[in-house]
Amino acid sequence: MIMTAEGPKLVDWTFAMRAPAAVDLGFLHVILSELAPEIADNPERPRATNAAAQSEYARLAGMSLAELTAAMQPYLPIVRTSLSSATWCLPCGRG
Repeated sequence: MIMTAEGPKLVDWTFAMRAPAAVDLGFLHVILSELAPEIADNPERPRATNAAAQSEYARLAGMSLAELTAAMQPYLPIVRTSLSSATWCLPCGRG
């Protein structure tokens, strides 16, 4: 549920989970830097989007990009395993 100026709005967020922000950033990183470039017309576009998102998150969180990267590292194997069984997110059917 999100409160807006017009009142409460129900958000149906598929695969929502309680986890540190580093997990969500790990999903973003793996999808944009490892999976999306394989199916994108311009493979550098999702990589650049990932770099911008990670950089902006680090800035807003008051941490260095190296600290953010280190925080994500322990979760990346879990993220990759989760995504490898989720063929719904890969139009090319890889998974």
